[in-house]
Amino acid sequence: METTTFMRGMELRALLEATAILRLVESLDTIIADAESRAEDDAIAEHCAASWRRRRDALLSEYASLVSGEVVPTV
Repeated sequence: METTTFMRGMELRALLEATAILRLVESLDTIIADAESRAEDDAIAEHCAASWRRRRDALLSEYASLVSGEVVPTV
């Protein structure tokens, strides 16, 4: 019984972390769009947009791993 409860707790934690990641991705999408709109005239905005796109991609990869069960969230 304790093992089952522990596993359900870990599944719940993974879903909570996945939800938090999606919220971060949504915020990054907004920030990226703003930076891209200024990127033509602003090299720093262009650099930041590229950096944030890489971070967003890494977060989406982590999200996919959490949802598929490949990654166990840290306690």
